[in-house]
Amino acid sequence: MCGIVGSISRSNSESFALAVDAMKHRGPDAAVIEHWELEGWRVSLGHRRLSILDLSEAANQPFTSECGNFTLIFNGEIYNHNDLRELLTAKGNRFRTRSDTEVLLAGLIYEGISFLAKANGMFAVALLDRRNRRLLLARDPFGIKPLYVSRNDDGGLIFASEMQALALAAGVTLVPDEAVFSEFLLNGFVYEPSSGFRGVEKVPPGSVVEFSLADAQVHHRRFYNPLTAPPKRESLDTLLTRQIGLEIEADVPVGVFFSGGIDSSVLVAACPRDLEAFFVDYGDEQIGDLQYAEAIAAKFKVPLKRVHHRSETLTADGIIEEFREVARGTEEPISDYTYLATRAISRLAREAGYKVMLSGMGGDELFAGYPRHAVAKYWHALRLAGRGLGVGAELLKRLPRLSKRAGRLKAYLGAPDFAQAYTALVGYFSAEEVSQMTGSHQGVEDAFDRIRTLLSPVRERSALRQAMYLDRFGFLAHNLTVTDRASMAESIEVRVPLLNAAAEAFVWGETDRELVRGLSGKLPLKAYLERHLPKQLIYRPKVGFNPPLDGRIAKIGKDRCVDLITKGRIANVVDPSVTRPWVFEHFEGRANNTYRLWQLIYFSLWLDEWQR
Repeated sequence: MCGIVGSISRSNSESFALAVDAMKHRGPDAAVIEHWELEGWRVSLGHRRLSILDLSEAANQPFTSECGNFTLIFNGEIYNHNDLRELLTAKGNRFRTRSDTEVLLAGLIYEGISFLAKANGMFAVALLDRRNRRLLLARDPFGIKPLYVSRNDDGGLIFASEMQALALAAGVTLVPDEAVFSEFLLNGFVYEPSSGFRGVEKVPPGSVVEFSLADAQVHHRRFYNPLTAPPKRESLDTLLTRQIGLEIEADVPVGVFFSGGIDSSVLVAACPRDLEAFFVDYGDEQIGDLQYAEAIAAKFKVPLKRVHHRSETLTADGIIEEFREVARGTEEPISDYTYLATRAISRLAREAGYKVMLSGMGGDELFAGYPRHAVAKYWHALRLAGRGLGVGAELLKRLPRLSKRAGRLKAYLGAPDFAQAYTALVGYFSAEEVSQMTGSHQGVEDAFDRIRTLLSPVRERSALRQAMYLDRFGFLAHNLTVTDRASMAESIEVRVPLLNAAAEAFVWGETDRELVRGLSGKLPLKAYLERHLPKQLIYRPKVGFNPPLDGRIAKIGKDRCVDLITKGRIANVVDPSVTRPWVFEHFEGRANNTYRLWQLIYFSLWLDEWQR
């Protein structure tokens, strides 16, 4: 796991070294910069290394081929590098290191872009091909590793693992993109490839961006498409055991983030050797799976370390500073408070001597594990019963304890199409409320148009498959981004064994009923665990990784909440007369608006941080 940055410009970037240094947390073990003059361009590649495999200096990047024509930098891991090395060796290639970097470079030279489809891993890659006068950028099939790209004023190209590094390399200031503000308010994030900033996009998952040094033209290609890959009927047991076996390979200690939930329990069950487990404990805040985590860890004889993440000692100012840290750390507009818990548990892992941690992230999105997936599955039937259910949802909204979900259900049932319906399940504000906040319905319509475009390849598929496909570019993408930012801030590489092409092929080969039955989802993973755990440890209410926000909002208090969401830069974007009543409604106990207030406070702090 590392940080990469590159620049193709007509002039020398005086701040390029600063861009590399800005990502020291991503790679504290080595830093290398190289420059070339090609076709009138100044080409610069920078790399920060977090040494995981082949710790020698010989594996440092940028890594240049023996012929001198190709140079590669990449962030991530190629888990099947040993198998690929054997294949390439049989074809006459010779290797001078044990690193996956050299394997990836050799494969790209020998087979071209098609080699990326063989690479089982997570990666953001930049290949400078001096023979063909081009630069290739590529990102793994799920977008586990971030890669931002932007064009500069002279027609060149800038890319980086983080946007602050990109801005430094380009010598520009990041400017929030007002065109996606409505989309953020609808979802709590923006869909890829948008980054939330003007002129900056993410390389799409499973895609290659090619920049020609000869004519400055940019071309996009896909090397992976889950909809066209043939379903494999490999057993789940086989693929889990193989994948986790591959992902625990490292020349440094490996542990596991363990919540006691289905996904992390699958990792522990399938792992061929014991790993130390790390658990976030929210103490007496009545949130978490501690009793289950302890029981499952004991069952598998796995040592369990607890990270305490509690709010009782925090002042209102301390909580607001926490919120500000999230707004600063996510870079993209993503109102996900789990950033703090992920960073805290990553810090503990680093202090305990770990560099690599496994995570069950992606299990819910890939195997349809969220409650909303069950609701989405029955979209057509629920629409037919919509009027009666809508009345029921309106009644439930009057109960503060249930008002958060009831409002979303009502918006879901009343939506005119699936794009709007699923957005209602994901976000906390209705389309009408976002239009009122921003004073414009056009931004909402533009957001839904982008979502409909994303859905177009699966429009003829079931509602469940549409939801799962949409999550790939939205909810999953935002989770991966937050995890990357939080873990790499503490120099920890997080690997996600449930997100791989073989697992996705398995899922797309299953029927909807084999994934979700009734209100129970993620059935293949649960069936797998039944062979390892008692059912009472498997079939229980989903808790998740969400830190407690109710207490934090309460401690901030009504007056501070009003100030945060109605004053400052947010007042130029969101109408205070619309949002202020939600604060009063919440603190008077007429509705639970915790997550609405959190999203608005986050947005306010994010604008203060980035809209300069």
